[in-house]
Amino acid sequence: MAEYTPREDLYNGYVRNQKNGGYDGKVTDIILLHKIIGLNAVVIQKSFVEKKEVKIKDGEPEMTLFEFRDRKISRIFEYFMAKKGILFGVVFCTKTGIHPLTIFVT
Repeated sequence: MAEYTPREDLYNGYVRNQKNGGYDGKVTDIILLHKIIGLNAVVIQKSFVEKKEVKIKDGEPEMTLFEFRDRKISRIFEYFMAKKGILFGVVFCTKTGIHPLTIFVT
C-alpha cells in the first residue's frame, strides 16, 4: 500500500495554519533557484518573496525533496536553516503523518 497523507488531513492542516496567521499575505511569490531531477526524486531550492515593511525582499533559500512512487508524490522533505549549523526539516506524506527532522551541519 502506498504511503500518503489523506487530502482531508492536508486541508485541515491548511485551515489550522490560516487560523494561526500562517497565510497573512506576506509571501507574494516563490522563486525557484535550482533543481536536480533524478529517477524517482526531484530536489528544488526555493526562496519566498516576502513583504518586509514597505519593501519586497527575497527570503532565505529552502530546499525541498520530492520522492515519487508509481508516478505520484510519495514523500516530501522540507529543509530550512533555523540557526547557523543546524538544518531542520519536516517529512510530509508518510503513512504515519508529519515528522520533524534535525540535521546538524558542520
